[in-house]
Amino acid sequence: MNILYDHQIFMLQRFGGISRYYFELLQAADKLYRPSVEVRYHINHYIEDIKKSESYPWNCEESFGGRSFTGKGIFCRFLERFTGGTDPWKENCLQIKKALHNEKIHVFHPTYYNDYYFNWIGEIPSVITVYDMIHELFPDNFMDDFSTVELKKRAIFKAKHIIAISENTKKDIVEIYGIPEEKISVIHLASNLNCYQSGKPPAPVAERYILYVGMRSGYKNFYFFLRAVADLLKTDESLHLVCTGNPFDKKEMWFIDSLGIRREQILQLFVSDDDLAYLYKNALLFAFPSLYEGFGLPVLEAFQYGCPTVLSRTGSLPEVGGDAALYYDPKSIGEIRETVKNVIYNEQLRNSYIQKGYSRLKAFSWDKTRKKTAEVYEKIL
Repeated sequence: MNILYDHQIFMLQRFGGISRYYFELLQAADKLYRPSVEVRYHINHYIEDIKKSESYPWNCEESFGGRSFTGKGIFCRFLERFTGGTDPWKENCLQIKKALHNEKIHVFHPTYYNDYYFNWIGEIPSVITVYDMIHELFPDNFMDDFSTVELKKRAIFKAKHIIAISENTKKDIVEIYGIPEEKISVIHLASNLNCYQSGKPPAPVAERYILYVGMRSGYKNFYFFLRAVADLLKTDESLHLVCTGNPFDKKEMWFIDSLGIRREQILQLFVSDDDLAYLYKNALLFAFPSLYEGFGLPVLEAFQYGCPTVLSRTGSLPEVGGDAALYYDPKSIGEIRETVKNVIYNEQLRNSYIQKGYSRLKAFSWDKTRKKTAEVYEKIL
């Protein structure tokens, strides 16, 4: 069974959960199905590991040395038009066209929602993975991105079958687009954070801290969470909040100051996977106050590294966390504060949820993900 994946997400992400997901699917090799990927130009970190495979002739090279920058697509088209250079996106699309027309492909699995392949696919069935319905449910957070919703909708209706990464995402697809439930299979993800721990902090980090991972804008609910824990930080000066991701902007710094929190109590770090593992392992707790998640991979990462976890009682987070996390209403300042406070000052409770996290993690594995994905491919043939 030959499965073809395309270039899309590997041109969009250097790191990230979606590209890591496809990297894991590509590890199936001949055990479950024979995967191939056509990516002549990319910016992705994981592709470099794919290229080391001895089983398949991966035709990959990093465009612009793997560097990603704003306006890259426009710049590539400028080069093609005015200098005769190659447009990496167009070249990758042409490789997919050749593969679909000239090779024995049983199933095509595009890695994102662009519809460039619609006129080339013919009778080959396609599978599309839907990660979340955030653009549809929180449109105000994506005012500069109107295309994703329409492209996703077209890809969903074009596909022979749909993979949703959680029951909650499946429910949203059914409710928003009226897709029959039997056309959607739920296949959970697994932890991505398999790395060596150096045992050293990524930077001077306080001994006692709450960990917040990832983006902080819009539906991520960071501002509301900060309001909820502000009093805890002000009354316990040894307590810190460590945030990974982009540096704080002026608006965020103003908000921190307006709450009366000392700036040195809130740290922002841009970290490697190894650093992130250290932060999970040594945090008092990991907090995920998001209003919606299609899955919530950081929950599994926290479980993996023994970090007590407090989550919003919304979206897919209860589905992933199960009984191994504590929950709060993400719109209740009092409930967030009390839940976080209980975990910080109750060592017995923290240890209990560390053990529950280890047990819960056993329900998720990439082997299960690959096996269930292979079953979907077989089902539609």
